[in-house]
Amino acid sequence: MTTPGTAWTIKDAVESGDSGSAVTVLCMSAIAGKELRAFNDGVLALLKLPVPINALEDSALQLVPGALLGRFALDEDLLQLLELLGKHGNPKEVLMAVDESLEMIVSAFEENEDGDPNSHTAAVKLKIVMDIYGNGLPRLPIGKKFTFEATISPILRHLKRAFTALVPDMTQADTQVVLGGALMFIRGCHGWCVARRQGDSEDAVVNKSLTGILHTIVSASSAHIGAFLSLSTWATCFPKLVVPSRRVNTEEGGKVGRVLGQEALSISTLLGATSDSRLQGTRSEQASDAIASLVLLAHETATGPDVSSTTLASIGTLEVSLPAVLASLTAGRGTDEAMSWILSCLRPETRKGTASVSIAKGLLEATVLPLTPILVSIASLHPEPAIRQMTLSVLSLVIQRADSDTVRLQVLDELCNDCPYPQMRVASIELAKKSILEALDNERPSAAASTSEPSMLPTPHTPSSLPLFASPDVLPMVLKILTPDPPDLFTSPSTSPESFLESHEPGRLVEALGMFYVLNQRDTSNRTHIRDIETRRLVHTTLLFPLKEFLSRMQVDETSGELVGPHMGLFALEIALERIEAMVVSE
Repeated sequence: MTTPGTAWTIKDAVESGDSGSAVTVLCMSAIAGKELRAFNDGVLALLKLPVPINALEDSALQLVPGALLGRFALDEDLLQLLELLGKHGNPKEVLMAVDESLEMIVSAFEENEDGDPNSHTAAVKLKIVMDIYGNGLPRLPIGKKFTFEATISPILRHLKRAFTALVPDMTQADTQVVLGGALMFIRGCHGWCVARRQGDSEDAVVNKSLTGILHTIVSASSAHIGAFLSLSTWATCFPKLVVPSRRVNTEEGGKVGRVLGQEALSISTLLGATSDSRLQGTRSEQASDAIASLVLLAHETATGPDVSSTTLASIGTLEVSLPAVLASLTAGRGTDEAMSWILSCLRPETRKGTASVSIAKGLLEATVLPLTPILVSIASLHPEPAIRQMTLSVLSLVIQRADSDTVRLQVLDELCNDCPYPQMRVASIELAKKSILEALDNERPSAAASTSEPSMLPTPHTPSSLPLFASPDVLPMVLKILTPDPPDLFTSPSTSPESFLESHEPGRLVEALGMFYVLNQRDTSNRTHIRDIETRRLVHTTLLFPLKEFLSRMQVDETSGELVGPHMGLFALEIALERIEAMVVSE
């Protein structure tokens, strides 16, 4: 091969007809930062010549590290050049250069020595790596020299480190780009291995290794896949629970994420995984395997227009997958898919040939108790209103499906009275009220009770004759709900109208008074003892009288002493209080 001098121009290189020498000069010129756009024009011209290009590998070992390690700006010209290297360079040399560069990138990041912490730049670099791998790997010769262990395994080890270190901090758009490239690479790896297949024993090794890297990239990407599965599943399985004003267009916004999820699921199946193996994978001690298996399961159960048609998701499979669900929700990885999976598992079951819907209980205490605090946190703190509302629905469903009323009462009591999030204490009152009303509606009073006048005297407690939520056992929870927070709120001189109005207590007390009124109206047989004289006396002493006095004081101007009327922010409390007073008088 002729060795041209440095004075050669792009035109000289192209016109020489010696493609190897020309490309070498052009690559070295690019490395030095000279005429990069002209270089690409020259390479494109060379590709049209009827001679082989055999010198791209000479520059690959210098050009690829220079690009990936930040010595060259990642502009459009350089990206085109790297694409050419991946498609036309010696595959062995190019893959070796990329592999070594990737190892240095990850090592620098892990040691906090990376001069460019920009996550978008990291995404671009990983996409370059995926593209070069994807273009170079299929061109490796198929033979004994290039074995899976010697050729692919080192690449997978470095990719696993790169995905784990770099992907979790990327934006959704960058994550989707990298995930798409990684899935294409894994499918390409499998195709290359199939083409050079040497036996069943190696197939098992290949599938296990590729499944490992698939789980790594899916788990690392799981916070930003962007499929909006949970909101879609919520709207499909529980349309009556969705607030119309908070509906999200999941079809358009989640299209890319759902395509990526389905491709990951397809590759998982290609590598030998089944629904059962993915379900068992959610119990893996490796967090990445457990979360990835859960993400894949969620996309599997969300296939097709009717999410509720799947038979895979059920209360039983939710309990099997609980370790992955808890890990996902706690770490904030795959939260969208975890919520979708829970909703699918708790969906109402429609009996074939009928329109009737069965809502079966059955969640064990070991599932309900660890799951509820995490859901409470998401429902209270998530920045998106639609996600908060959906999570509150999930929380309600989990409590509703508990197989023990004792557990349900325990959870509701804690939510209403001991939850650290004030807004959740407000919202939980509605959950508690619904549970009691449901029990009262389902429990038919005895003939004697139905024909006699409601008694205002204490009713004997017979636990075996009443369901828990239609019995006096709920009264302690209700009385705590009806207690101001703190108990001396309305008598303490430190309570100002401003501080009261700025707190969550006005809203909580409106819900509490509404609950007291409704239970008195609906529990005409006094099964919960809510209508007992002692109960009403206690509520009057602890809440109704202090609240009325407090509201009266707020209607007097502190400076002039003149009556100024009820405060605008307290109309709901005034109405709730007046309604209860009217109820007591009418009886």
